[in-house]
Amino acid sequence: MKSKLTKQKSNKAMKKLIFLAITIIVYYFSHGEPAHILGIILAPVLILTLIDNIKNKTGAAFLVLSIVYGCFIFQWRNYIQAPMPLYLIIAFGNALIFYLPYLLFIFIKKEKNNALTYMTIPLGFVMVEYLLSSLSPYASWGSVAYDIPNINFLNQIVSVTGLYGISFIIRLSSVVIYLFFKRLLISKGNFISHVSKAEIAVFSFFLVSLVSIYIFGFVRLKTDLNGVKVILAGVTVPLSEESIIYSDIDYKKEFGSQLTRKDQMLLEIYLLNKKVADADKIVVNQWFKSIQDKLLEETESAINQGAKLVVWSEGNGVCLKENEDIFINRCQELAKNKRAYLLVSLNSKIIGVRNSENKTIAIDTNGIVHYSSLKSFPVPGAEASVKGDELLETMDTPFGKVSSVICFDADFPNLVRQTSKLKTTILFVPGYDWAAIVPYHTNMTKFRAIENGIPVFRQVNTGLSAVYNPLGIMENSKNFDIHSKDAVFIQDVTISKINTLYSKIGDVFAVLCIVCLCSIFLMSKKIQKLSDN
Repeated sequence: MKSKLTKQKSNKAMKKLIFLAITIIVYYFSHGEPAHILGIILAPVLILTLIDNIKNKTGAAFLVLSIVYGCFIFQWRNYIQAPMPLYLIIAFGNALIFYLPYLLFIFIKKEKNNALTYMTIPLGFVMVEYLLSSLSPYASWGSVAYDIPNINFLNQIVSVTGLYGISFIIRLSSVVIYLFFKRLLISKGNFISHVSKAEIAVFSFFLVSLVSIYIFGFVRLKTDLNGVKVILAGVTVPLSEESIIYSDIDYKKEFGSQLTRKDQMLLEIYLLNKKVADADKIVVNQWFKSIQDKLLEETESAINQGAKLVVWSEGNGVCLKENEDIFINRCQELAKNKRAYLLVSLNSKIIGVRNSENKTIAIDTNGIVHYSSLKSFPVPGAEASVKGDELLETMDTPFGKVSSVICFDADFPNLVRQTSKLKTTILFVPGYDWAAIVPYHTNMTKFRAIENGIPVFRQVNTGLSAVYNPLGIMENSKNFDIHSKDAVFIQDVTISKINTLYSKIGDVFAVLCIVCLCSIFLMSKKIQKLSDN
């Protein structure tokens, strides 16, 4: 008898371990680099199952946090460029934030939960994304929308709710799946007679929301995008074999003897803030001038092929601050002589000063500088540059008002939303990516196009350059790497604008979700008293 009981306990423990292992594997595919739609939807289902089957709240809280943190370390390692000790701290901080919706649910859950209690999951994840977007130095990174960028009908809801609408409906689908199968198991086949009023309310709300989103997306994707057609071009010229100019990684340790002398000088000037010998300074100036010459040559080539505006990848125009005016004058002369508009991306450095000036200079067809705009949000821990004023500017052209943000700046939806007040008709995003975030980072910009109803042109140093129309559909793209012989990306773009609610009201949907979450939390005792039968 004892042997039989021992065997039953052993089998039960084994089943729990197998379920835990499945949960960890599925959760690994729910976020970051390995994200997959099935993992994104099923991970909360399995986590909720774990929570509901662990009576000890502290034990449940610790187990879920361990899963979230353990997986986060691997999900985001290639995206976040930081030394391992610092990365583990960053990972723990972010894991705590993404764990928050589950913690709230654990805190208010009872032995028998009313279905409305589970709404803390979708509402909680909206709150998490809102807090990240508003307070985190990494802005909107981590939004579930970025993990599933190619569901075009679903993406259209962003024009109303921002990224939060996608997060809400995806997490709500997980809750509905969980509640459905939980009730199915409890009812033992007699589902209809056992389903509660609260569950019917949640299921109905989900179906109405999903159908509404589908209809809205389907209709919006049929929008006729009429407008002015213009040929635009992006240009990039490799800086060095490793292109190390913006990273705080220890490249001496990483690449060792593979570092070329040029790489070493870039490292010393831009990252280590060393003063170079006079002889080396001459070499640096000659080298930078060769890059400048190549940029101007490729820019002129693009203009000769019909481009009316040319944008360079982020910081491609490297120069020492003392020579900046000379280089800008050359750009002005080219714009004036060729009657073209230029968005010149500079990285201007004073030797021995830590922060360089990473900026975009807008030049019109008369050679006049319309604005010089510093990068508003240098990448934390990975970039040493002067912070900008977080204000967008415009340049008037025959095809509309042009604005630009630099790379990481485009990950801040509220910054880009300034395009609505400025009446911008196209946004340019000079970018600088590394292999691990390709094409993830470029795909993020499609949501800025949808949110603000304008086309977005993103030109990168390496990886995916692309043009998105106001519906977030990629019109064309081109892959660049340090060995690319063709440095020009030319595209015929239709400049059209769609009015969007999000560009006017901003994060109102997220705030409403947070209000609802607080209401559920404050009224949890009353909600739990409601019958679940």
